[in-house]
Amino acid sequence: MCMCMPMCTSLQVKHRGAQHRRAQEFCRQLDCLLTLRGRETVQAWQAAARAGRIAEVFLELMHRHYDPGYLKSMQANFAGFGGAPVIPLVDGSAETLACAAAELFLDNFA
Repeated sequence: MCMCMPMCTSLQVKHRGAQHRRAQEFCRQLDCLLTLRGRETVQAWQAAARAGRIAEVFLELMHRHYDPGYLKSMQANFAGFGGAPVIPLVDGSAETLACAAAELFLDNFA
């Protein structure tokens, strides 16, 4: 399954608290990436988050940090990953996810 990044970002950012509290907590969480990504990069992300650009930072984190790591792990640990079906999602609603799950089930087990 895949969702376009703006929708994924919207879902992630939607579930956090108020803007200031969210930015401060987000910055604290980014501290754990200092060793992996370097002080300059992490401080730039923190400055952007404090300036209210959390969605922008989230997208960059997804593209530069999480996605490459998850992709590498999935390729190494799941033999059929390269041939797995891709189901484009229009949104992250429960109904859309249920339809995608049903489609996968019908294609593979029915």
